Order: sequence, then C-alpha cells, then structure tokens
Amino acid sequence: MPPKQAMSDEQAQAAGAALLKNPQFVELFQKAMGDEKMPEDGPAREKWLKNLQTKLAQEAEQESKRELETPVRDEEGEWMWIKPDPGFCVKANTVQRNKKVFINVCKHPRIAEPQPLTDAEADPGMSDAIKYRIPLSCGAARPDVDKKGSPCVVYDVIVNPATIERCSQENEFRRFVAALCMTWIKQKSEPNLDADQFTNINIKAKGTPQIQRIRLSAPGQSGPTNAMGDEIKLPSASGAATAPNKAASTGTRPMVVEVDPAADTKEAAQPPAVERPSASISNEGNYEWSKHKMPTKNPFFRESVPEVLALSVKLPGITTIKELEVSLVGRKVTFVAVDAEDGEDPFFELLLPFPVEETPLKSKFVRATSTLSMHLRVTLPDETLEPEKSNVVVDNGEEETPEQRAKRLKEEKALQERRERIARIEKEEQAVMEQRKAMVDNMNAVQEGRLPPELQKEIDGMAPEQARAMMMRLENKVRRGDGVDQMLDKLPPEVIDNVVRHIRKRLGLAEPAPSKDSEEKRKADAAAAAKRAEAEARRKREEQQSKPVEYNFAKKAEQLIGVKMENRFVFALEH
Repeated sequence: MPPKQAMSDEQAQAAGAALLKNPQFVELFQKAMGDEKMPEDGPAREKWLKNLQTKLAQEAEQESKRELETPVRDEEGEWMWIKPDPGFCVKANTVQRNKKVFINVCKHPRIAEPQPLTDAEADPGMSDAIKYRIPLSCGAARPDVDKKGSPCVVYDVIVNPATIERCSQENEFRRFVAALCMTWIKQKSEPNLDADQFTNINIKAKGTPQIQRIRLSAPGQSGPTNAMGDEIKLPSASGAATAPNKAASTGTRPMVVEVDPAADTKEAAQPPAVERPSASISNEGNYEWSKHKMPTKNPFFRESVPEVLALSVKLPGITTIKELEVSLVGRKVTFVAVDAEDGEDPFFELLLPFPVEETPLKSKFVRATSTLSMHLRVTLPDETLEPEKSNVVVDNGEEETPEQRAKRLKEEKALQERRERIARIEKEEQAVMEQRKAMVDNMNAVQEGRLPPELQKEIDGMAPEQARAMMMRLENKVRRGDGVDQMLDKLPPEVIDNVVRHIRKRLGLAEPAPSKDSEEKRKADAAAAAKRAEAEARRKREEQQSKPVEYNFAKKAEQLIGVKMENRFVFALEH
C-alpha cells in the first residue's frame, strides 16, 4: 500500500468548509467549544486545541451511542441495541482446569434495577445482602487470549449501574452477583464451568465489552423504556422489571440471553454454596530460647512459642500443588495461582502467629482432599538488632490491605535491586583490585628477574609446538615484528632466561650446557646489577642526609599517639 500523502492547504480548506456545512458536526462543535475562546498563539492554543479534540471525540461517542440506543419495533416486539460500560471482572476455570473463562460484569441504565425479595419469597437462612432479584443480560462467548497467549473465552454480563455501585461497596453482594452470573453461564453456555470458584481481577473488563440486543417488550405490547419492564415493577423505577425467559437472536446463535428470576425465585436469588480455602494451625514442641542473648527483650518472650508450627491448608478446587506458588515471608503465607493475571488477588493468604523460616521442614499435598500439610520451624527476630535491621518483620497481627501489600512489594523490589546493584559494584571493584594486584605482581617479578605470573599462565596455555617456536626465537634473538620482539625489547635478560628455562621444563627438554661466552655474559650482567644496586643505595643515603634535622618531638609524639599536644612542656613534665 503506498504511503498517504500530506493534505495540501487547498484540500484542508475544502475539507473544513465541508465540515462546516454538516449540521451534525456544527452542533457537536458548538457543544464541545461552549463559551470558551481560542487563545491567540503559543502553548495555550495548542493545549486548547487538544482539549477541543478530546471533547469532540466524547460528544461524537455520546451521539453515536444515542443513535445506537434507539428503540425499534417489529414483529418480534420492541427491542434496542445497547453499549455497556465496564464494571468489574472475575476469572473462573472449567472443572478440568483446561480453559479460562473471564466474565465482564458491565453496567447500563436500560437494565432494570435489583428488586428486594419479600419475606415469603426469601429463604429464612438467606443473608439480607442477597435477598434480591438481579436482572441481567448475558452476551455470547467471544474468544480471547490471556496474558500468556493461551486461548480463553469472555462473557459480557450487563446489570444496572446501581448493582455495580453496590458491588463496589459490599463484598458479599459482589460475590452474590458474580455467583449468579457464573451459574447462568454454566446453565446456558458452559456446562463444565466450575461455578464454585472464581477470582477477582483488578481490571474493569477483559477486552472491550460488546454491544448487545435487548428486548423492551413482547410482540403486540408497548413496554416502558427500561429493559424488560413488562415483567416486574420495581419500587425505585416503575418501568423497571426482570427479563422475559425468551432469548432474542439474529440467527441460529443467541446474541443475548436474559434471566427470568420470576421463573424460580429461590434458585435464582440464592448463590451456590462456595467452599473457600481454610487453614488450621497446631503447635509442636517448645522454642529453644538459649540461642538468644537477651530473650527478655524479645517481643515474643511472654508468649508460649512452639518449636514448629504444623499447618494444614484446605485448598478446594486445586488438584495439584503445581497450580499454586507458595511463598513464606515473615509471618505471612501466600498462595498465588501460577497463571494469575496482573493485579489479580492471591488465591489465599494466611497470617501465622509467629515468624517462620522460608523453607518448610516437610510438606505434603493430598490430592484426594486438596489439603496441603506443612511443618514450619519458628524463627524469632534477633532482639539485639534494631527493628529495621531484623531479618523477620513482626507486625501488629492485622491483615494488610491490597495497597499495603503493593507498597510492601514495591519496597522489597527496590531493596532487592539495591542489593543487586551493590553486589555488582563490589564484584566489579573486586575484579579491578585483582587486576591491579596481578599487575603489581608482574612488575615485581620483572624487577626481581623472575618469570611474571601472567606470562607463565599464558605460556602454560600454549600448544607445545607454539611454545617450542617461542623458546627458539628467544634463545636466538630472532625478530619478526610481533609480541616476541616486544619481550626481547622490554624484559631484562634474566627474565628472558627464566622464560626459556620454564618452557624447557614444561616440554621436558634438558638445559643446554653453558658456553664460555654465556658464562662471561652472566658474570658481566651480575656485576652490572650489583653496581646499579650500590648506586641506588648511595643515592638514598645522600637524599636522607640532605634532609634538615627536625627537633619538633611534640609533632612526632602527636603522630605516634594520635593526640594533639597543646603544650609540649606540660607533656614532658607529665611523662
């Protein structure tokens, strides 16, 4: 496809004139602009134009939504299309744990509000939070992928905005609504759905909620403007009602399924019994206080501290422990699903009475009962350390909120990054120090006429043929413009001799008999070295004698003792 060319000034003016002739655009433009005036120039004008563009997009979206949600009457009765807004999202799995199901609980005012059940309709043991009929509209499944790229399905369930508002305030009501949605989806579309287990996800919707078709009245009836208003009259909205029990469709596959709570009030209003994770803790043995230096200052000293905590955790719906990641930090045990989405709450969290080691003494998972048994060794904090330096954090026994947990994880991540950075710097500094030490050792070896360790290591790594060729060149002073020439130029003769001697020893060659010339050369080199050493010693003596004599004994005493002497005479008298 060829790239799009920029619009010329004439084309831009023509397009602008065409837009101004469009009454719908002019109306949207006037609504978005309001009474504001466009700044003349500068950053303020650019910001104003961006805000105007955003307002135009919002007005256009609202206008298209109003056009979309226009009631239509035909032989099927009165119906309309609605575009829901995101509310909250839950995640579930099939019983075989081989497919994820995401449920977007969305909101739209066209769906009827919840209606409380009467005392006659409600069961005696029902909680007040779930004594409601919840009208809802459920769309067809659509394929999607999770964060790992694995296939999954998504359902959009639409309820009244008042239902979403109450779900955000009451957790029990939220679980009730989620259970109703899952039960309906299981009955109509997903027979293998595990409706007893679901997880809240910290996102408003998985993907973008799709438009749905809802029926406002049956054929031959003229219903109210709220969806399904011809079934139940609600106290707060006279036109609101529950859904009819017939599915509207545009072909063989239904696009929207609407619940009819009136068909079976008690079954629709009462969510299925959901078994939740639970735990039991028992103590074994007595804690050994003898390893503490100051046990009376330990925050747990007045408590009956066991040696081991025996933990038994019931994990319903878990068939293998590989489905969860178990972490032990201080007093908290956290179970997180291995396929958890970003922002998803943990599967289960447990606060222990005492801090424990991160590695269990023993653990066992029984598949038949979905029970995990662990034996955890109690490890109390060191009372001699400051609280911030203690390896175990002792909290006040309260469950941390999601915000506190996010803050703690962020701080732990920053601390881990800081530790890794410090370790990396220390490793680099250690490498530099080793390199400098090797350089000093090599220089000392050259000055003393010994074979440098670095050169010896390099020679030991050579092939025998390469080492033999190097030895021959060093003995015969053969130059070829490479590294051997640099050795002949920079290394003293005694170092060259040691290099040759080391190569001969490595190759198993006998030492050559010293010739008369070489013996004389060795003696001459030794005499020259002795003269150099004598000259260096003479130079140091002359340099020492040329320094002025210092009689300031107080200054020397200060350097020796490390205390500044204000009065040298007092110092002399006292000592």
